[in-house]
Amino acid sequence: MEHHPPAFCQPGFELYSKYQQNWHHCGTPVTESDYLDFLIHSPVKTEMLYYYDQERLLAIGWIDILPKMLSSVYFIFDPDEATRRLGIFSLLYEIEYASRLEKPWLYLGYWVEDSPKMSYKSDFQPAELLFNKKWVPFHQHPELLASQDVSN
Repeated sequence: MEHHPPAFCQPGFELYSKYQQNWHHCGTPVTESDYLDFLIHSPVKTEMLYYYDQERLLAIGWIDILPKMLSSVYFIFDPDEATRRLGIFSLLYEIEYASRLEKPWLYLGYWVEDSPKMSYKSDFQPAELLFNKKWVPFHQHPELLASQDVSN
């Protein structure tokens, strides 16, 4: 595992392309410009976390380092290694890294309840959801959603 500032590297771009094509079934090939704009050019302090098995690049995670928290921005992995659950491994590392940096929060980004690709986020508790501009305990979300008028 290695920490690096955000920068373009060909193996990272190739892994990103493979991930987009095979995991998200992107219809059009990603470009270097897309990759740079999405993950390399950052307005805040960002680190890229490179995960290796020996010399082979398996995954990359992007985290923003903010005054009171780490934000888990994006994670890619070699789809051929999906059974290794590298995203879970990375999340566990990010929890430990936030603790080492004395950050009280690790922000996991959006959570979409019906998305199987995001379901892992609900496995990590305690957690909070931003609901009507307030952070509330995760376990309250079914009651909060039930109380909303979704007919509009």
